Amino acid sequence: MKKTALFMVFGLFLGLAGCGNQVQDDLLNYINNDMSSIIDLETKAISEYESVTGSNYTNDEDMYLHLIEVVLPAYQILIEEAEAIDPDTPEVIQVHELYLEATNTQYNAIIKVLAALEAQDYDLISDANHMLSEGRSEMRNFIKSVQQLAEENNVEITED
Repeated sequence: MKKTALFMVFGLFLGLAGCGNQVQDDLLNYINNDMSSIIDLETKAISEYESVTGSNYTNDEDMYLHLIEVVLPAYQILIEEAEAIDPDTPEVIQVHELYLEATNTQYNAIIKVLAALEAQDYDLISDANHMLSEGRSEMRNFIKSVQQLAEENNVEITED
């Protein structure tokens, strides 16, 4: 699961702006302030999920317990913090809604993984994997939208 691109992208945004307008100021605040703590929370949640999946998978019981005890609580905190962000402009609000949608899709996919493990249902695992893929696609859409909004509002993207 490769969701770390979000963090790399946000790690590249700096507050380099031209002639400040309301959207530009809101976007800079969103990237440099609002999302800075979210990045750490999402990194932790994804890292914890990856620690029991793929090549790190050991068995269903360990995976299930780790998802219940660590991953879901991390995602719940992430979602609570993300939902508390309240951008000022419709443009940044729209971009943030894309982030919320992607994160909620990923969270719901993990819940589906848990249900699949409980029921030992491979069809549910397939559905969950499809949802995780959808969440990654939504996250890419979010990143592209942030980049486009930055370009439209003279926010320069540079390496940190």
